[in-house]
Amino acid sequence: MPRDFRIIEESHPVKLGHDISVESIPVNHSLPGACAYFIHTPEGTIVYTGDLRFHGYGGMLTQKFVQRASQAEPLALLCEGTRIDETKSVSEQDVQEKATEIAQGKSLVIVDFPVRDTERMTSFLEVAKATGRRLAISLKQAFLLKQLEGTAGNAPSLNDKNLAIYLRRKDWGLITKTGYPAEIVRQDYEEWEREFLNHPNAVTCDDISLNQTDFIVRIDFFELPDLTSLKPAKGSCYIRSLTEPLDEEDLIDLERVENWLKLFDLFPYHKIHASGHLNGTELKYLVQEINPKFLIPVHTEHPELFKKIAGAATKVVPPEQGQTFSLPTD
Repeated sequence: MPRDFRIIEESHPVKLGHDISVESIPVNHSLPGACAYFIHTPEGTIVYTGDLRFHGYGGMLTQKFVQRASQAEPLALLCEGTRIDETKSVSEQDVQEKATEIAQGKSLVIVDFPVRDTERMTSFLEVAKATGRRLAISLKQAFLLKQLEGTAGNAPSLNDKNLAIYLRRKDWGLITKTGYPAEIVRQDYEEWEREFLNHPNAVTCDDISLNQTDFIVRIDFFELPDLTSLKPAKGSCYIRSLTEPLDEEDLIDLERVENWLKLFDLFPYHKIHASGHLNGTELKYLVQEINPKFLIPVHTEHPELFKKIAGAATKVVPPEQGQTFSLPTD
């Protein structure tokens, strides 16, 4: 059965039936387009935070959400608590400053950060500008930036002079060879990739390898074999800007990454990361500012800690699997 998909835009609530509407409120997170939601019902407003943080280039969005949620005097607040057991945070500014310090005087700088994290991309673009380099991003990231052109986000422009689009060698590896017709080279790439092959900011592994001090190149887990083409020189470095491994499979993947880095003399490496979630101190501020009647912890391993951050007038209701909870209105 086809699903009823509807786009929810800010200041344009979507009605569900006669008396319920859903309103989206932009917040800052590590991915573009993050939103909190107001669910307006005859009994009162229910607020859902989604994933959010105060730092980052769009941190003011989260502040505005807290103000609006407080004014709504919500009946209930569904609040994420990924990092409720932590009290300190690393900011995007911290990532930028530390990465700039590391990159100074290095040969090739290789980084890995989440493919869709345009705020982290902006941080490393600023590092590139500060160190006289260009940030080389993947074709997937170039496609993402193309889709975000003209939006209200903080995504970099594909035409930024400090941004480069890294054209990987594909199956035939013809992108770095001469004498082949352009149409044959194009066939080595997917249809959506081809529009970037002649982009003014496009570069190949040869461009990067021959000018290593001019680049910061993003290489993820699946692109590590590219190190054989990039040939990082002595004095190169690797910066991992990702979350720590979450399970056994992640640990195995990290071991594989480290084996590649050892092979190219990039080990030990640098770890710099800023979370997309509020810490416990920030969550306490958010909850007490919004001051809901009921607080429902979600997306957390420590729902019991919400009782320590809730205000005196707020009742914490930990969810239980399979349980239906009706919110009293008096």
